[in-house]
Amino acid sequence: DIIEDANKNIKKVFLAGVAPEFRQEAYIIGLKLTLDRLAQEL
Repeated sequence: DIIEDANKNIKKVFLAGVAPEFRQEAYIIGLKLTLDRLAQEL
């Protein structure tokens, strides 16, 4: 589901060691991609 996908994206960001100032941006991008994918499935 959406939350699970978002959590996976967050984990990827942390595992990648992204600098703190980029983590929020990466999370937002991940969330947008998740929502875009969900929208295509509907």
